[in-house]
Amino acid sequence: MQFKLSGAMAGLAVHGLPISLNFTTSARIRGAFKLEDLQKALERLREVHPLLAVRIDPGGEGGYPCFTTDGVPPIPLRVVERRTDQDWAREVEREIAIPTDYRTGPFFRCVWLRGEVVSDLVLVSDHVTADGYAGIYALRDLLRMLADPGLSLEPASPPRMIDVVPPAMQKMVNEKILASTATPFSQHDHGLPDFNSITPLGVIPLELDRDETAALVERCRREGTTVQAALCAAFSVPFAERQPAQPVRCIETPYNLRNRLLRPVDNVYGVFISLVYTRLDCTPGRDRWEIARQASQSLANVTEEQLFSIPIVMMQVADHPLTMPVVNFDYDLSISNLGRVNIPARYGNLTLESIYAPTMNVDSPVHRILGVTTFDGIMRCTYTSRDPRAPDLTRRSLEILAEMVHQPVKEATP
Repeated sequence: MQFKLSGAMAGLAVHGLPISLNFTTSARIRGAFKLEDLQKALERLREVHPLLAVRIDPGGEGGYPCFTTDGVPPIPLRVVERRTDQDWAREVEREIAIPTDYRTGPFFRCVWLRGEVVSDLVLVSDHVTADGYAGIYALRDLLRMLADPGLSLEPASPPRMIDVVPPAMQKMVNEKILASTATPFSQHDHGLPDFNSITPLGVIPLELDRDETAALVERCRREGTTVQAALCAAFSVPFAERQPAQPVRCIETPYNLRNRLLRPVDNVYGVFISLVYTRLDCTPGRDRWEIARQASQSLANVTEEQLFSIPIVMMQVADHPLTMPVVNFDYDLSISNLGRVNIPARYGNLTLESIYAPTMNVDSPVHRILGVTTFDGIMRCTYTSRDPRAPDLTRRSLEILAEMVHQPVKEATP
């Protein structure tokens, strides 16, 4: 099976990237299963979601680069004996730093932290073919097939972004590229750092308990804002506190495009996101809920043209070659919030107890990502960074978030 690439992604197919674009979906499972059952479930998973088990063929049909499932090895499965509840985070740190071999594939692998009663599964996806929602769909379907070896699921092949983008947006993208001085991607113009020279990566798990999660959601409702906006405020203020001369901070938000396309792409394994950049006035002393409302309004007012003009989207939409953009981390933090994950908690004799997702590799000491998922009423996050200040930043951010939730509600002025 082949999946044709857009013209702009062809350069990536040929040259690859010198860094890892991996991210993980980590889950805690209560209940027993066998190694051979997991191996068989992974084999069937690649049939349901073929894009997770592909390689790049630079000379596909008609000599045009494509993803192909032909000749792709089995999904790698590594088994580790589980000793503590924290072991999974160390395995995530190890796995997301290992780049995908695009020429051999697959673009997906699994780590099983095996325990007698409780296990952890770490599913590793590549951002070239998957977004955070894809990781959740892969987890759900893997558990369904692990619990029921006889279950038959219909293959869910994703459309190309180029085939489901509104026509006006596709025209706009190609006009922008033709009017620019872009040149085809080469392995020398990516502007990415030397992956081997940067400081060690750390994954910090964060969790609000059920009551804390409910209190945050309710307070956001009363303040007329969103949970994402509250997180933007709480996690940007510490940067302004450290640099009071630079009170305006910037947050990157991955934006779900699945509901903005010509036809639904729910439940498919693919990548359908854009990026939104929100600048916030975090002047010391400013009310944090005012900052949150500023973030909420900014996110609500993003235009379709803005969403489809982001290079990672243009690369998938364009008919013409596009230079791989230089990566400048001119924002403080990326907050990738999947929101409330509505997948079952029970799969036969297995119980899904927790999800930490997405946790993505970071490529610089100033590159930081907060991955957020709310499952079964509990918000869980991972703060991934190569910044040695990360533990202090996360601690302060959680303090601010708690202060926001519990500060007295201001009465409306008559």
